[in-house]
Amino acid sequence: MEAQLPLAYGTALVLIVIILLVNLLANALRKYFEKRVKMN
Repeated sequence: MEAQLPLAYGTALVLIVIILLVNLLANALRKYFEKRVKMN
């Protein structure tokens, strides 16, 4: 059981990082496209 803990924490950490990156990317794209739409 103890041997599996680092793997579980690593997997959870990677998932959290991926979710944060996706959220940041989505926010950036939304702002970018809002600017593009306002300019047109």
